[in-house]
Amino acid sequence: MNVIVNADDLGMSLAVNDAVFRSFDAGLLQSTSVLVHGPAFRDAVLRLDARPGLRVGLHLDSTEFAPTTASLLDTWRLQLRIARDAGLAPTHLDSHHHVHLRWASLGALRRLCGESGIRRVRGRSLDFGASVRSRLWRELVARFAAMPDHFSSMERTLATGAPGRPGWTEVMVHPGNPHHARYAREMLALADAAPGWTLGSFDHIGDSGHRSQPAVQKDKAQP
Repeated sequence: MNVIVNADDLGMSLAVNDAVFRSFDAGLLQSTSVLVHGPAFRDAVLRLDARPGLRVGLHLDSTEFAPTTASLLDTWRLQLRIARDAGLAPTHLDSHHHVHLRWASLGALRRLCGESGIRRVRGRSLDFGASVRSRLWRELVARFAAMPDHFSSMERTLATGAPGRPGWTEVMVHPGNPHHARYAREMLALADAAPGWTLGSFDHIGDSGHRSQPAVQKDKAQP
């Protein structure tokens, strides 16, 4: 299975940063997304310099750390500017608490993709009894951005047996997050599963209007 293991919440805390970088160094993931208003954002930026192979997306935030601005779009614009001013070149957009997946956020997401040139985003899942509304959402987003073919949590991926699928599956993980006990379990499960997957990043996802790129290499966990 071709998998983008993406670690959410880089910059949330030093513990989260430690766990994300440890997972990358162990060969368990190649993608993460950063909270620019997180308390450990500067630490994350400094440590990313030593890991050019770790691809970084922008974890758009309007629910926890972000200061209030005039609109959702302005909030996200500010976060993108902070990321780029810090020397980051985001590969994709996703969001804290999945705000960008809401229908009310669709206009802001479209504008931000158009203005920024970032054409890859986390999409709604179509794997678990997806509704017509989710399919319509994906059809609308596909007009301006590309998405992995499937999206899942680590927990759900394992529960369904992680069958082989065409294209790319994004599997979301949360290394080091102390607020949810399941995150420790999902990282243990990832260590078992990742050596059998072809790992990639959002760089492997095609441009808007095109299907995902085929798998190009096999990455196994380092000892």
